[in-house]
Parts: sequence; structure tokens; C-alpha cells
Amino acid sequence: MNRKECKQLAKQILKGKWVIAFAAVLIYSAVSAAVGTITLGIGILLLSASLMIALYNVFIGGYKENKYEISDMVKGATDNISTKIVLSILKTIFLVLWSLLFAIPGIIKTYSYALAELIARKEPEIDANDCITKSRELMNGHKMELFIFDLSFIGWYLLGIITFGIAFIWIVPFHQQARIIYIDKNIYKVDPEKPILEDTEF
Repeated sequence: MNRKECKQLAKQILKGKWVIAFAAVLIYSAVSAAVGTITLGIGILLLSASLMIALYNVFIGGYKENKYEISDMVKGATDNISTKIVLSILKTIFLVLWSLLFAIPGIIKTYSYALAELIARKEPEIDANDCITKSRELMNGHKMELFIFDLSFIGWYLLGIITFGIAFIWIVPFHQQARIIYIDKNIYKVDPEKPILEDTEF
């Protein structure tokens, strides 16, 4: 499924549900900001993976069940919390170390590790380091592909800035939903019979 088709599907899924989808993004942003401020950044170091998976849960629910449930965020944040904390720490350390070699290596590794949280969510039986390793393996040959996909939204984000942030109510959920679909359809191919996002429950 190409970029255009993923975006079209995302629009269909989000039709009539933009407010609840944006509410999930707003909750994620508010909690992240509060945790970071209260703990002077330490909380984000520990909980970034949990918070990201909480947000993913909502958009995976939209994709797989055509509904957005804010309550899915709680399970995403709290299940298997120890692995998520270790994942947050390891990913941050690795990205900081790579970024010390200038910006480009840091950006490349950001995309190498882009699936780590999704893997932790889908495969809670494996440890944090294996989530990162598996993400790196899966993203081999796909980093530029996903980067270009994200870059294709730059015009939308410029529109958000021009509208003083108002358009972000539509843009951010659109990007998140389309990205989930794109990853599921084009990148996670280790086991075609078991896509990374295929779930019967959250």
C-alpha cells in the first residue's frame, strides 16, 4: 500500500472521529509535558516508551476496530511496565550516543529504532534490548522509506503553523493514523501471517 493509499485509508478511519483522536494526542502531550516538568526530565527518560505505546493503542484501535478508546491508553502505559522503562532508557542512551556523532547519525538511528515500542507492545515476552535489535533488523532498507513518508506531511505541518496551531487538531491524528497503517502494510514483514498490529484485544 503506497503513501497516498495509506493517507486515504487514514482519512476514512478518522471520519467523524477527529475530536476523540485529537483528545488522545492532547492527553499524551499533556502527560508527557507534566511528567517531564515535575521530574525535571527524569520521568520522560523512564516513561517515554509507555506513553508512546499508550498513544499507539488508541490509533491501532482506530485502524483495527474502527473506534478510538481513550481507556486503551491506560493499558498501553501500564502493561509490562518494567520492560518499557528499560526500553525507554536504552533507546535514549543509544540515540544520545549516536547524536554525538552529529545530527545525521542520530536521525538514522531514530528511524532504526522506530518500531521498538510497537514490538514491545506486540511481543511482551521479549526484553527491551531485543525490541531495539528487532526494530533495527526490520528497518534495514526501510529507514529512508519511512523518513520520506514522514517528510510528505511537512506541508500539512506548515499549514498548522500558519493557522496558529488550529489545523493541528486535524493534522496530528491524520499523521499518526496514516503512519500506523503504513508501517503495518509495508514494513513489518517478518511473519506475514502475524502482522505486528494484528490484535483481538488491547
